[in-house]
Parts: sequence; structure tokens; C-alpha cells
Amino acid sequence: MLQEKDQFDAHYKLAEFYRQVRDEGTQHQWKVTLGIWALLAAGIVSAGKLPPMPLGLVIAFLLAILVFHWLWALDNFRLRNRESDKSYEHLSKASDLAGLNKVDPSNRRMRDIYPFFEAAGTTILCAVLGIIYGLNLWDAYSH
Repeated sequence: MLQEKDQFDAHYKLAEFYRQVRDEGTQHQWKVTLGIWALLAAGIVSAGKLPPMPLGLVIAFLLAILVFHWLWALDNFRLRNRESDKSYEHLSKASDLAGLNKVDPSNRRMRDIYPFFEAAGTTILCAVLGIIYGLNLWDAYSH
């Protein structure tokens, strides 16, 4: 009996550990994303005050931000799902040892589209900044 209690405690602690790692990773991911969004929003607000640069350079810079953020968000999404799956696996084992009902993972369908919301925000902000900067550049050279 004591061995089952020790196994239950171990699985429960591992489930909590992986949940905590996932939560901390998610918080870090959103802090970085909000920082990127804040920088892009600041660029949008001050687009008229930015020094003139070749539009191709600005577009290349925005595309680089966009590609790297998409890849980073997708990789973080994969890692968070892996940690979540490990947490649910250990929680399910602890539940089995305790004789409780089966533990169901969170809504998998929502988890599968999650990174697209985050990366879509970056896409929209990059597009708006590129358009506004391009219009300001066009306006400056047309007069």
C-alpha cells in the first residue's frame, strides 16, 4: 500500500512540475510577444518621424521579424504541448492509482490553432507598419 502511495505522490508531483514548466514557458512567450507587439505599435505611431530608409530594407526587416516570430511561436507551441501531455500523462497515472475517473486532456482542437492567434497579431502589426511607412515614404518623395 505504501508503494502505491509513493507512486501516486511521484506522479502527482511530476504532473504539477510539468504544468508549472508549461505555465512559466507560456508566460515568457507572451511577455516576448507583447514586447514585439509594443515595438511594432511604437513604429506604427511614429512612422512619420522615422528617418527615410529604402522601402525594401524596411520590408526585409519586417519579414525577418515575422518569419522568426512565427517559427518561434510554433516551436514554443510544440514545447508547451509536449509539457502539457506529460503533465496529463502523470496526472492520469496518479488518478488510476487513486481509483478515480480518467483524466481528459484539455481541448486539443483549441490547442492546435493557438499559435496562429499570436502570430497573426504580429502579421497584422507588421503589415500595418509596412503600409504606413510606405505611404509616408511615398508622400515624402511625391512632394
